[in-house]
Amino acid sequence: MNITKGRQGGAVKTVIYGPEGIGKSTFASKFPNAIFCDTEDSTRHLDVARMPQPVGWEDILNDVKYFIDHPDEIGTFVLDTADWAEKMAATYVCHSDGRNMKSIEEFGYGKGYVYVREQFAILLDLLSKLNRKGVNIVITAHAILKKFEQPDEMGAYDRWSLKLNERNVAPLVKEWADMVLFVNYKTDVVTVKEGSQKSTKAKGGKRVMYTTHHPCWDAKNRFGLDDVLPFEYDAIKHIIPEDKQVVPEPSTFQAEKQTVMVESGGVIKQKEVNVFNVQKNETPKLPRPSAMTSEDKDKDKLLETIWTNMMTGGVTLESVQAVIAEKGYYDISVEPRNYSTEFLSDVMIAAWHQVLNYALTKQNNLPF
Repeated sequence: MNITKGRQGGAVKTVIYGPEGIGKSTFASKFPNAIFCDTEDSTRHLDVARMPQPVGWEDILNDVKYFIDHPDEIGTFVLDTADWAEKMAATYVCHSDGRNMKSIEEFGYGKGYVYVREQFAILLDLLSKLNRKGVNIVITAHAILKKFEQPDEMGAYDRWSLKLNERNVAPLVKEWADMVLFVNYKTDVVTVKEGSQKSTKAKGGKRVMYTTHHPCWDAKNRFGLDDVLPFEYDAIKHIIPEDKQVVPEPSTFQAEKQTVMVESGGVIKQKEVNVFNVQKNETPKLPRPSAMTSEDKDKDKLLETIWTNMMTGGVTLESVQAVIAEKGYYDISVEPRNYSTEFLSDVMIAAWHQVLNYALTKQNNLPF
């Protein structure tokens, strides 16, 4: 196995969100050779390069696929905005697979939003492929202010968040990005003395971007940026590569059965195990376990997604079941088709990266 150390560099995946009209699109246009996928026709008064405005979800996917095949034509792909793209994804879900739903709410029990999340996962996967071609990715989104209730009864406060489905799509987008930048107007409160009276007044209104997490907003970066920066492209220009830095496609894994000798209680026995061999740029061919099918169509779609995730991540059903058992959700003997629909969607899909990491750790630390 080829082990590498140190930073690999490469193009950057950035999410920028904030109130409407603060300048997110103008900021994104400063990235190298930026081309916009303008979902809401908000850049028509800006001097920017743009593709034809998408009229549906598949148009967005096809735009990304085009640049995956033609990466030399672009330096930065800008999706402006994610919340309007989410609406297109919801419309697509309502009318795909022979459905004729008027609203995503018609699915009931939040199932529609699970399907929307699956579509966004497809989009983010395509954007990651484009990113590995050396193309920077910028996703803009509006911000929404919500009342956040503390679970420990310490009170409630206002909190800014992405204007995306907070249970399904927003966590996926934030996890995917290298940087999540929250943009807002910074207002300083000063004390003013008028005669014998003192009062407080708001002063300023300078635009700033926050780069790290705060109880009142989501933000992150992987580059050691200061917590607060002026909302100017020059503040982050040094971490955005001007030249294309292509990153190799990640290795995938193919499972093969192999008989090995193991010791148990002083007795040497034969045991059949899965051996994962690295296959460069190939789709892994793991057999579909019988435990990944059910009689429920909605559950089958979730199981299909989980099976695809397992196949892409190169993990066995047994290792995933072991993780679920270790975390106390279900006994290791319970098959996934007998897990609850809510558990499949809220844990095994929403938190798949954590499940995958635990499962890979278990496989890599087997005593044989």
